[in-house]
Amino acid sequence: MGRPRLVAAMVIIFTLGLAWSGLAHAQAASGWQAGAAVFSIAPRSQDLEDGLSLGGYDGGRVAVGIHTPITARALALTAGAERLLLLVLDLPGFDQELSARIRAEAATATGWPQDRIWVAATHTHAAPDLLGLWGGAPDGYRTLVRERAVAAAQLAVERLEPVELAMASFRARGLGENRRGWAFTDETLSLLVARRPGGPVVATLINAGIPPRVLGPENRWISPDWVGSLRAALEEWHGGTAFFLTGAGGDVVPAAAAEGFHGAMAFGIEVARRVDEALQGLLAGEGAIPWRALEPHLRVSVAELVLPVQSPAVLEAVEAGRVGYRLGRTGDLVTVTTWVGRATFGRGDARAEALTIPGEVVTRMGIQIRGLMHHPDGFIFSLTHDTLGVFLSWDEWMTGRHGHDEEAHSLGINGGVLLYQALSALP
Repeated sequence: MGRPRLVAAMVIIFTLGLAWSGLAHAQAASGWQAGAAVFSIAPRSQDLEDGLSLGGYDGGRVAVGIHTPITARALALTAGAERLLLLVLDLPGFDQELSARIRAEAATATGWPQDRIWVAATHTHAAPDLLGLWGGAPDGYRTLVRERAVAAAQLAVERLEPVELAMASFRARGLGENRRGWAFTDETLSLLVARRPGGPVVATLINAGIPPRVLGPENRWISPDWVGSLRAALEEWHGGTAFFLTGAGGDVVPAAAAEGFHGAMAFGIEVARRVDEALQGLLAGEGAIPWRALEPHLRVSVAELVLPVQSPAVLEAVEAGRVGYRLGRTGDLVTVTTWVGRATFGRGDARAEALTIPGEVVTRMGIQIRGLMHHPDGFIFSLTHDTLGVFLSWDEWMTGRHGHDEEAHSLGINGGVLLYQALSALP
């Protein structure tokens, strides 16, 4: 073969190779990809010395030390050109200033749009108060949380790899008790699992309406509460990174057999055991709980939601500079602007949906919100985007249940109706 023909042949082979490589890359990019990362947000000694108040209970509880490290966990998911980055922080909540900075800096670090970066809190009542409602936290610790959350986001995106995605849901009976006197809770426990094709687990996401609050108001030690032992057990048994997001549990407490750290650990192991039974069925290809394999298709939508602030306590806290909410005023009307979101994983009947709540939602309203999903066994991501208190159905407002405690931690009577309308309008 002469040199010109040899060169031409090599060019053709090289071109075909590039085309094949591009096709393979396009095929891989069009499938599911996932990446996960964990960074500690446990306070340093100087943070504790500066004075860290624990959130969730009244009484000015100042942390005395760390029992179990708390974390910032990031889960990145892509399918084709669409993407979603979920950042879950072991905190009671966070103010709008902090969540906005985390989204903005994570967007810069990853190149992902801010509205595809969802920041959530587990709502443990044994972690520093970054809302400012229970004494607050020093600026140095707020900076640590922001930097570690952004680092987790960046690493999760860097770790993106091809995965298979599957979803399952079952009724987790007897795990929660309704403190507003209803004879029921939302017992739905939903799972989203990403694993390498035919291989090990990359990430497991657990969603249930049971907030991490076995540890009571007497506790002064920092901890993720029962969620810590849940995640540790699943990661030891199945590998990968475990995530927990609270569902419709704004009026629910864990039905723990014991109190304190022993009770928290035992409760987390019990939840892990039930999740493990479902995971065994997925990994073995059979089991009593049906799994839905999710076709690589991701759709994400977000919308702004403007809520009236009718609570005198919230207004007083904001005006005193304790809470970083971004308020708007039109005459006597005071409002706060937040987000709601919807994510759909898969297509057709074999799909899973997630709806976000910028705060907590009580049981009855959570069940109503499930009616907005194609499958009512989907995900309710509470305390996501913002932590703006408790949302209740209008017909449950000020009816004397639980001493109006949930109402006292709400923006007002109109919040639930406006939230439901905003979620129902999402495509």
